[in-house]
Amino acid sequence: MEWDRLTRTHFWPETITFLRKWSKEIPKGIVVNIGGYWESSTISMLYDRPDLFAFSIDPEVCQDGLDNLAHFGMSNRVVRVLGKSQEIDWHLPIAALYIDGDHSYEACKADIERWVPWVVEGGLIFFHDYGTPHTPGVVQAVDEFMGDFEYLGKDLDTDKGVLVAYRK
Repeated sequence: MEWDRLTRTHFWPETITFLRKWSKEIPKGIVVNIGGYWESSTISMLYDRPDLFAFSIDPEVCQDGLDNLAHFGMSNRVVRVLGKSQEIDWHLPIAALYIDGDHSYEACKADIERWVPWVVEGGLIFFHDYGTPHTPGVVQAVDEFMGDFEYLGKDLDTDKGVLVAYRK
């Protein structure tokens, strides 16, 4: 497969490898991706797991994201939900949650409070743009609210990485 399709969208190769590695530990079930615009993260989580299905939430439609899903043969495994994560009515258990929405502290905190309770025991939670200089709100919210969860690691060998993972 042409993974460079995904790295063109500001998605590090190390991030793809990190998600593919941890996807093997996602319990069978539903993946929710908040901020799935390009679908790089969705594809990385589903690629090695044909038993997983995803809901990808974003307030905008990205044709490149739809094209990426089609290219990787995943259009029938992902439901695109058009809207803001705080406005989506949700009542299903989540096997893995990927948060890459609004990067302000308030929005990231709201996503944690709104979505993490739906993650099943043993489920995985990923936060994108953790540790990047332009997203201090993500670091603040994650550090404040995820301390009771098992820290699994980060994608890049930098101080904080770009993507961090936890297990509920």
